Amino acid sequence: MESQTINGFYAVEVSVFDSKTRQVTGKRWFSPDLQIDIRRETERPSTITGKTVRTVEELSDVQVGF
Repeated sequence: MESQTINGFYAVEVSVFDSKTRQVTGKRWFSPDLQIDIRRETERPSTITGKTVRTVEELSDVQVGF
């Protein structure tokens, strides 16, 4: 399991699986301290074009205790 600091928070990398095919479709970085995902990356085929769509979501300006 890999780890890194993202936007100042320690996070561990976790694979994301498709529930039907059980194939890895991406990864997420989970912060054990905050108990939330700091970053998520997924790839899936577009139902319209058939091309691969890559989605990246990342939290920024995270403030704890406010």
